[in-house]
Parts: sequence; C-alpha cells; structure tokens
Amino acid sequence: MKRTAKMIRVLIILSICTVVYGLSSEIGTLSMWTATQCDKLRHDLLLNYDKFSRPSHHSNTTKLRFGISITHVELQEFKSTLTVHGMLKMVWNDDKLKWNASNYGNLSVLRLAEHEFWQPDIYLYN
Repeated sequence: MKRTAKMIRVLIILSICTVVYGLSSEIGTLSMWTATQCDKLRHDLLLNYDKFSRPSHHSNTTKLRFGISITHVELQEFKSTLTVHGMLKMVWNDDKLKWNASNYGNLSVLRLAEHEFWQPDIYLYN
C-alpha cells in the first residue's frame, strides 16, 4: 500500500511538471517580440551612447536654447513669500543621435525618455 501511494505521488508530480513545462514553452513562443524599425533604431543609437558626456566634440560648444513659461504666480505679503510655477523648455542638437532615415523605414522622429540622453546642467537661482 505504501509503495502504491508513493508511485501515485510521483506520477502526479511528473504530470504537473509536464503540464507546467508545456504551458511555459507555449507561452514563451506566443510572447516573442518582433523588433520594429523603431526598436532597431533605438538599439543602434543607444548601444554605445554615453549620456554623461556632452553631445559635441570637446572643442565645439553645445548651443542651448531655453525658455521659461510661467503658469502660476502667488504672492503672500503676510508670509513674505512669492511662489512661481512654470515650465522650462530646453532645445539643443545632439550630433551623436543622428541617423539616416532610409536605413530605418524612413523613420525621422524617435521619442526617448529623459533619462536616456544627455541633459545640460541648468541651475536657476535668485
């Protein structure tokens, strides 16, 4: 009796393992991602990109245009505080992020997250 119970447990465990393995391999096949032109471009641009180094060669300056849009101003005379809310817009060219659009399905625009590329150090103070 003990031997039969042990055999049944082993068969149940093997059956469960077979089902789980079959499901995981089937799910793996279904979830394979086919890279798009955008994925290929992102990979190629960021492969050796150093986001901590300036986008121009060391002898060239990086020209930066920026503007401030003020969205809210609050003055509290009794507290002697002035609160200003706004947005800072910065624009520059990064020569290390240029590509030939014809090599990537005529893709001419690529959106990157702000943590993926170099950003200038700008400090606002009064």
